[in-house]
Amino acid sequence: MKVSVITTVYNVEEWLERNIQAFLKQTLKDSELILINDCSPDTSKDIISKYNDSRIKVINNEVNVGAGVSRQIGIDNSCGEYTIFVDGDDWLEEDCLEQMYNYAIANDSDIVSCNVIHH
Repeated sequence: MKVSVITTVYNVEEWLERNIQAFLKQTLKDSELILINDCSPDTSKDIISKYNDSRIKVINNEVNVGAGVSRQIGIDNSCGEYTIFVDGDDWLEEDCLEQMYNYAIANDSDIVSCNVIHH
């Protein structure tokens, strides 16, 4: 597994579908999406349940622990050589993971960053 994408989920029902769809459209297929539902009171859990893809792991926290602890839970359950955090209300361009991964490998990088576009 090349890249693990970790997304914490809490009150992001408005954007979550786009977040998940953007992951599924990635050109880098050797990746996983770890969704940590942090006891979100909205319909996020219902949105997540619509997806049946082996690359998506879902973790449902028993109590709300916040984004930081939820991200650590994601790290503890990840398999990728690299990890990226993508907030539930954000999404990646289709070739983002592939470009970042290829750059990291070509330059023997521990950390790679990219531009952010505010909508």
